Amino acid sequence: MKKSKHIVGGPSIAVLLAAGIVGNSLCSIYYSQIQAYMQRFVTSSESANSMTDLSRDDAYTQALQLCEEVESEGLVLLKNDNDTLPLGTDKINLFGYNSYKTVYTDYGSGGHHNEDQNFNFIDGFEFAGLQLNPDLTKFYQTTAQKRASMTGMTVSNADFNIYEETLAEYDEYSATFWQDAKAYSDVAVYVIGRMAGEGNDCPLDMAGYYGGEAGRQTSGGRGGPFPAAPAGRRRTVGKAGSNV
Repeated sequence: MKKSKHIVGGPSIAVLLAAGIVGNSLCSIYYSQIQAYMQRFVTSSESANSMTDLSRDDAYTQALQLCEEVESEGLVLLKNDNDTLPLGTDKINLFGYNSYKTVYTDYGSGGHHNEDQNFNFIDGFEFAGLQLNPDLTKFYQTTAQKRASMTGMTVSNADFNIYEETLAEYDEYSATFWQDAKAYSDVAVYVIGRMAGEGNDCPLDMAGYYGGEAGRQTSGGRGGPFPAAPAGRRRTVGKAGSNV
């Protein structure tokens, strides 16, 4: 009987071990959702000072105020060559896929965010009272819908694809695209966004990514700024997980 118990116990331990490994992996991926759910059952005294004592609206308000404070302290003034600013007009051609699909954060531990309440560049410019070329806005919205089925950022992985439109896509959308934009305004702003962060190295070769090209690599190494743009596009260096 003792030998029989050992035989039965061995597979049982193996099953429990496998379940533990799988469960641990799932917890590491969905830990933020699990934590948010478990906080519903946390009780604390009235004198405690923690996020669990705040209502959702109060926590959001405080977080928004803190973000505005941090952003204001981190602003950098750029040299205004040739008196580029102020723009001198309210009518602007706002170019760039990331003007609509703005990069709000990096990936890794900072990659958890709800984009539903975020402003993209189009929203921000319009909120500031600027008049944007409606044809451009529609074009980028259409392109974003076409690219929606492509692999995007997840909790543990980053999206290094370069979704910016090719010149052919502009021409296919309208044969007079550039002429119409010039007629709307002679002022243009171009938004570029790239992903980078922690947990994954930026690719050393962009051959396997949408919009990438063999032999092109991320500038700056691990956690570095921007994957290099395909041939014919400007290569931009900036901060990890950001827009310029």
